[in-house]
Amino acid sequence: MAPKRRKSNDATTSNSRTALQHRSTRGNPSPPSNNPDGIIFDPDLNQEVRFNNLVSRRMTSTKFIDNDALLQLGLKENIYNLFNGIGWGEFVTLHRPTYRRLTLEFLSSLVVDANDSVAGGRLIFRFFNKCYVISMAKFNRLLSLPEQGLRKPPREWDPATFWRAITCEREGRANVRPYEPSKNKASQIYNPVFRYLQRLMANTIFGRGESVSVFRDTEVFLLYCLVNRMVVDVGYFLAKQLEKIGKSSVGDIVVGGMITILAERMNLSFTHLPIEKPISRLDLPYCTTFGLITKVEDEYWLTFFQGPIFPLPNHDLTNTESQENWQPPEGDLPYEPPPQVPLHQPAPYISPHDASTSSASLNWTNRFNMLERGQQHLKDSIHSLQQDMGTEFHAINARLDGFGTTLGTMNQLIQDLHHFSLPHDYAPPPPPQ
Repeated sequence: MAPKRRKSNDATTSNSRTALQHRSTRGNPSPPSNNPDGIIFDPDLNQEVRFNNLVSRRMTSTKFIDNDALLQLGLKENIYNLFNGIGWGEFVTLHRPTYRRLTLEFLSSLVVDANDSVAGGRLIFRFFNKCYVISMAKFNRLLSLPEQGLRKPPREWDPATFWRAITCEREGRANVRPYEPSKNKASQIYNPVFRYLQRLMANTIFGRGESVSVFRDTEVFLLYCLVNRMVVDVGYFLAKQLEKIGKSSVGDIVVGGMITILAERMNLSFTHLPIEKPISRLDLPYCTTFGLITKVEDEYWLTFFQGPIFPLPNHDLTNTESQENWQPPEGDLPYEPPPQVPLHQPAPYISPHDASTSSASLNWTNRFNMLERGQQHLKDSIHSLQQDMGTEFHAINARLDGFGTTLGTMNQLIQDLHHFSLPHDYAPPPPPQ
């Protein structure tokens, strides 16, 4: 007999409850070999097909906010003022590791019915072979988020206007490029607060395993809401992103930590499960790798298009309450922003300004110092890459050691079987003449 479905405090129709209870009793009692946890698949959710697409994808740690890094860069107070202004203050402090069983079962079963009239929609998903139905409002409550809020921009909102307000694509600048969501790079964002927030959203609410450097429409909108203290239905955006990941067959899975938070807030017991990926954060090495900062001697400098701008912390130049800090000073960039390129196409190398540009005012000593800082940034990036490769190398070695032990055991078993299955005086036949 299948376990009973956990009762929900949300208002749902009796018909939907009956259907879901009936659905939770179905499934294959003999799970396939790629399902060692014995997940019972729900055919009405197309769960087995989705699971098979998910199980072969690489799972990586969810990267959460790093308070130590923000404190050292002088950005913490500013960022948390924005979070607290629209009710995200507690949500961003929830950091959890990734569990493979929880992640695969949830993503393979999640269905988001955003049009349901009950509490702004509902989510259907499974944990430990039980089917759960919760309202969107409760989903937000479980994650310590506002229960209601905007799900789409107001009619008068123009993403291109806000985009140009926070990037080097300012009005009146020569060669201003059109707003194209598929090509807009987060590296064009000048203020380090905004750039850090974009990367945080790309790893959590809009967690994806690729194209994290692309500043998408939804991220532009949420950043706009943060700046203007407009409450957003974050649970809706997160749920839709999780559903999209669960129905896809490509890309790394980076949202496991978010799913762990939900399971924990639902008071589910999963301490018996092994941790698949530990907690990870957007720390100083990561900020260096994605080009937010450059380490110059004992200081971290804000980096903009590979050029160090000024040392951090510097509240007067990074405080987002002043719109003067949203864009770089006119004519004061050491490097020209590279041209936009489509996704998965490398950006061409861009050399420094020649003497006819605004950098002509920089003397040769300053240019040499910039080259040194760029070299240090490259060294830091290589070092971070070496660390990541070393971690993967040790993990591969550990798996190979396990395979070696298993093969040794199998070899011994074969020898034992051979010994017991043949007479002691048995001799193999002579080779053919």
